[in-house]
Amino acid sequence: MTIEDLAIQGRDANLSSAERTYDNIYKMRNKTLMNTFLKRDMGHRNQLTATINGVQFIDDSLALSPNATWFTFYQTNEPIVWIVENLSKKDIDLKEQVSTIKEKVKTVIVIDGEKESKKMLSQLRKVTNIVETDEMSKAVELGFHLAAEGMKVIYSPASGTSDKALLRGMEYNNCVNNL
Repeated sequence: MTIEDLAIQGRDANLSSAERTYDNIYKMRNKTLMNTFLKRDMGHRNQLTATINGVQFIDDSLALSPNATWFTFYQTNEPIVWIVENLSKKDIDLKEQVSTIKEKVKTVIVIDGEKESKKMLSQLRKVTNIVETDEMSKAVELGFHLAAEGMKVIYSPASGTSDKALLRGMEYNNCVNNL
């Protein structure tokens, strides 16, 4: 065994399994396979749709769980206007995300035409301002008017299936582009 082999083993011993996996992906010779693992362009996942009057509109429609939405908020330094929609028709429990929502989200716009999100609404009312609507176009327009320069308007449903989320994400993008 050479000194280089020992150095590589020592370096690899200090890496987490995620870092090792990521490192191994970059060592792949087959670029197609490598790109499959990396998924560099994750459309509808924390994707900038437009910047209007200094407000960034973010499509995070593939955040299909409260934890995925939390991760987007965690990565964001700017104040947030959050457009949330219950795509699963099951009540969403946000108790683990409440502290981050309280810290980063200034207003929540809830799209809930069928009023099925009672638990989520009661949790959100305790920590931030809530506006309810029943249409995506109204939610985007409200987000535009409620956000100030330097803020982000993020559509992140925190629930649902990928098919439904993709359709709603495209609708969100269209509504933003029509402002």
